[in-house]
Amino acid sequence: MNNYKKEIDIMVETLKKAGENLMRFFHSGDYEISEKSPNNPVTEADFTTNQIIIDSLYKYFPNDAILSEEISKDLSHEIMDKKRFEASRVWIIDPLDGTKEFVNGIKEFSISVGLVENNKALLGFIYNPALEYFIYGGCYDGLFKNGKPFSLNVENINSIEDIKICVSRTEKNKGLYNFIKNETVEQNMKEIGSVAYKLALVAGGEYNLTVSVKPKNEWDIAAGVALLEASGLVLLDKDYEKIKLNKKDVKSSGLIGGSAKAIEVFKSEYKNFI
Repeated sequence: MNNYKKEIDIMVETLKKAGENLMRFFHSGDYEISEKSPNNPVTEADFTTNQIIIDSLYKYFPNDAILSEEISKDLSHEIMDKKRFEASRVWIIDPLDGTKEFVNGIKEFSISVGLVENNKALLGFIYNPALEYFIYGGCYDGLFKNGKPFSLNVENINSIEDIKICVSRTEKNKGLYNFIKNETVEQNMKEIGSVAYKLALVAGGEYNLTVSVKPKNEWDIAAGVALLEASGLVLLDKDYEKIKLNKKDVKSSGLIGGSAKAIEVFKSEYKNFI
């Protein structure tokens, strides 16, 4: 029985529309770019995609709270913070994760939406419309990859050399993974944009592990938490503790996500990687 079939059906259709919106901007290149902070761009595509998702949530789930990276004409961060601690359910949204990749024409960005109920991530939706990679679902309903039921066969990991790791392109370019001296591990490491997209690739079995050194916000990771847990995987912070959601402080420290075995093997080599 699909406990959250309504939520899944509505959000899948919503994100498809949001993805079409993103791709119109991506292909045309006709959009305004500003900076929320140094090296942190935001575009017209972020805001219009955000509005598509919020309008859908207002229509179908008016009693639920919303936490989004971006604000809208009627939803400020102050209003979000007030409502999300009053409601039992909160939708956590990043309408465009990987804006730098989007602006630079790199097809490594995603839309990320997670449903959190009583601080537990129940559903996740991560969609990369440029590469048509869409994974969604949760622990109660199972996972779907591009519309088809999906279950992960976790690979047998015996050593650090067995692990395929995806990491942040920005962090890699800054030399933040120079603590890894193993040549095989470096060869098995792929830098990819968008935190959410990397989590989707791990949940979908394309990589065994993702590691990020710098702090991340809840809108980057909420959907990924649900997807990883539905795949029998886990997302931990820099202290190797499970990440909590819908906190007052939306930032979590660096993260590591994958199977318990892959994390154990990585930890044995690089316990203090952050």
